[in-house]
Amino acid sequence: SKEHNIRLRELAIRQGLKLNEYGVFRSETEERVAGASEEKVYSALGLPWIPPPLREDRGEIQAAQEGRLPRLVEWRHLQGDLHVHSHWSDGAFSIEEMARAALERGYAYILIADHSKSLGVAKGLDEARLQQQREEISALNERLARETEGRFQVLSGIEVDILGDGGLDLAEEMLASLDFVVASVHSRLKMEPEAMTERLLKAIRSGVVDVIGHPTGRLLNEREGYEFDLERVSEACAEEGVALELNASPQRLDLRDIQARMAKERGVKIVLSTDAHRPEQLDFMLFGVGTAQRAWLEPEDVLNTLPAEALLEWRQRRLRRRRR
Repeated sequence: SKEHNIRLRELAIRQGLKLNEYGVFRSETEERVAGASEEKVYSALGLPWIPPPLREDRGEIQAAQEGRLPRLVEWRHLQGDLHVHSHWSDGAFSIEEMARAALERGYAYILIADHSKSLGVAKGLDEARLQQQREEISALNERLARETEGRFQVLSGIEVDILGDGGLDLAEEMLASLDFVVASVHSRLKMEPEAMTERLLKAIRSGVVDVIGHPTGRLLNEREGYEFDLERVSEACAEEGVALELNASPQRLDLRDIQARMAKERGVKIVLSTDAHRPEQLDFMLFGVGTAQRAWLEPEDVLNTLPAEALLEWRQRRLRRRRR
């Protein structure tokens, strides 16, 4: 950013140097001391190379000086996608087609998270249809386990609607029996901020929700997100062991980078997901990773860098607390 460049130039001046688009020069003699590469420019200023996503004048220069630059998450760190739709709701392809597309991209798992029953316009699933879907996933997993020698599996989940009062759109015992649960707001988006905050907090405290999907509800170039207290929601997520989604769909990019960084700083895990409705939309993850890097996220901040076994155990710890 422009602000980052200004800070670098100020740093250069304090060292008797001058920085411009041609390189780094000694102020007195105009001797060029660096410019052949970014690494050499930063080194001449006494800094390690700063990755482009961090160059926003949000503390990255001080972090570089103190050796605290983050080891940014990359696509290769991700083990799976935790928000994928199928033709059981408003997706366009079968579970198997989505699974094989994920396998082609090197993932170890995907979560099928179709819509729940209150979203009738999206063919949302009730408990009976969800049980039928689970049976289909179980049979598919048997085949995939043989084909991949256990390297890939489909996780059974749901994108359950958070109702207006903060309740969930499916029976909690059904939700507790799934592999992973995304909970999202799709209705009554114009509630007062305090009421929306309480709505989200109730879902977070249910004990059966793993991640809040597209947490602000924004649609780029269509609508602003709904208003709520993200700090209170983040603090509750940290307390309850619930993640926030960074939805990589280019329609959403929700959370935004500054919001995801704030959540990270409060101890919240982030899930990078695509909300894919078609196989090629799994490649939206590129946009999510870019936003995550601008948020200073490291692999350990992102829940779906975990292998499936560790991910499922993360969920089970919360469910055990709920049963106490």
